[in-house]
Amino acid sequence: KLQTDAKVVLGGVNMADDDPLTLNFYMARLTTDGILDTTFQTDGTSTFAIGTSVDWIHEMAVQPDGKIAIASTYQTEPDWSNTDYGLVRLDTDGSFDTSFNTTGILRRDLDANISVAPTGMALQPGGKILYSGMTQAGQMEIFRMLSDGSVDTSFATDGVYAQQIGGVAIGNTVKAKPNGKLCSAGAGNTFADFALLCVWP
Repeated sequence: KLQTDAKVVLGGVNMADDDPLTLNFYMARLTTDGILDTTFQTDGTSTFAIGTSVDWIHEMAVQPDGKIAIASTYQTEPDWSNTDYGLVRLDTDGSFDTSFNTTGILRRDLDANISVAPTGMALQPGGKILYSGMTQAGQMEIFRMLSDGSVDTSFATDGVYAQQIGGVAIGNTVKAKPNGKLCSAGAGNTFADFALLCVWP
């Protein structure tokens, strides 16, 4: 992702101790010259985990203030039998942003109204954060949070709008239009067709 100052933020995973069942978040920031930015966690990189097995970054966004929002899933069992939804925000120096859910991390247990994986992310004016994905029930989903990491209960039902679209559906991206509508594009009809979901905020 490109910051407003033209620095580049990279996100991925790092295999711990050559163990493919232990993957941690890996973040890096490059200067405009393409070298590691030492103002980001002293050496330009950061490796951390919020689960105990596999942590996986699905999407991230750089806020106008330079903070980095991350949508992820994480595992607490090495056999992938327990997957949960993790949202993380880092401060501009790569540390956890404690103004986001007090720890910089929000963990959400998966249920019928929570994404299997948060596959899309977008920012709204005022600091609200949008996520798209698929619920456990196979519905396309748009989920909205406030800038402090709490669920925006003014949006839909408990911050989540979910819609069945011809069978199993997933929202791969989400955007806020200039007129205020929130739109998620992805696949519907059990992934056989293109699907577009737009709702008022």
